[in-house]
Amino acid sequence: LPFCLLAAAVVWAVFRLGREVFGARAGFVGAAFLGLNPNWLAHGRLAALDAGAAAFIFLALMAFVRALEGPTARRTLGAGVLFGLANLAKFTGLLLGPACIALAAFAAVWR
Repeated sequence: LPFCLLAAAVVWAVFRLGREVFGARAGFVGAAFLGLNPNWLAHGRLAALDAGAAAFIFLALMAFVRALEGPTARRTLGAGVLFGLANLAKFTGLLLGPACIALAAFAAVWR
């Protein structure tokens, strides 16, 4: 059951992010594409590493971008906790470190 809830939480997070950035229709379409994806439906309910790692990596990147937009102690702590969970979920989470460094450098140059 926790993995089903995690898969549903990621679909909700995709909807929320899409709604904030591109509008409600785009959020719904993005969430529908993810929620009805056969791979997500098949692996989201399993107690395996792949769906959990994908979920935590997406949520960690989303939290990191929010922390870059408006750095507060709560956002930074949330991004750090999700970063740690993504690294605990699967070894592939180590690629999140260079991705966050690249995002921070891009944000610094963009400003």
